Amino acid sequence: MIFIFIFDTITARVILLLLTPAKIGSRKDQKEVTHMRKYEVMFAVQPRIDEEAKKTVVDRFVNILSEGAEAVEVKDLGKKRLAYEIEDFSDAYYYVVELTSETDASTKEFDRLAKISDDIIRHMVVRLEK
Repeated sequence: MIFIFIFDTITARVILLLLTPAKIGSRKDQKEVTHMRKYEVMFAVQPRIDEEAKKTVVDRFVNILSEGAEAVEVKDLGKKRLAYEIEDFSDAYYYVVELTSETDASTKEFDRLAKISDDIIRHMVVRLEK
């Protein structure tokens, strides 16, 4: 008697599972609601560089930041005196880029390439408050 009850219960559940429409797509396929994060990136370009080369360097790094993100504003702060010498430089050209992005991939790539570049002597990436 108990065996028949258990068998009927299992059969009913299997039939329910077979009749229930399957969900199309998994959790990974469904887009999650993400929030745009705001970043501020500051970098200093070495002063012993000609105007055209400086423009090329700035455009290259702004394009790196723009991949997968939206560059809101690029500010040229001009040539400023450094508080202390960096790599025998006493001044540098400063730039600030404000951007929004869903991920930090573009800022990580900027950070990686800025560490390698000889033209950028200092940089800093800051994630702004929500």
